[in-house]
Amino acid sequence: LQSSVSEIVERIAVFPRTLRNIGQKVDSMAHNISEPRYRDILNGLLSLYDLIGQLAKSAETLSEGDDSEGRHIKNYRTIRTQIFQMLTSNGFTEIEAVGNFDPELHCAVESVSVSDEEKHNVILEVVRSGFKTESHILRYADVKVGKYSHESKDSSEEEVPPPPVD
Repeated sequence: LQSSVSEIVERIAVFPRTLRNIGQKVDSMAHNISEPRYRDILNGLLSLYDLIGQLAKSAETLSEGDDSEGRHIKNYRTIRTQIFQMLTSNGFTEIEAVGNFDPELHCAVESVSVSDEEKHNVILEVVRSGFKTESHILRYADVKVGKYSHESKDSSEEEVPPPPVD
């Protein structure tokens, strides 16, 4: 019994060191993401991801019934999906860009006047996806954000014609 208790105590004593080692490895990985060379590689990969998405969109508008263009669109989407899966399997997640604008996750690239006060500071469109890890933002999501003002409401209301001149 004495030896069993000693063995358990020894194992418990090792546990904090193991946790510390795991924490150091995670910190090291997070540090690597912030190194310029890794960031450059990942940003290049994200640029490729964006370009393929743009190619797929432009091919859709040009294809209208052309079967060969349809195959190209499918290929673009497949490549984009593979890049996305590679990013997510390596700990990156796409930043959710719906609902209210959050300056810690989103970058407002355009303010759009809205007549509905409830759409003020609400994301209207995602221009470019953002990605993050648990501890780092790799790229902010570029978004268009609604901006309400009394002027935009006034301009959206029916204009009253000027009084007739006698």
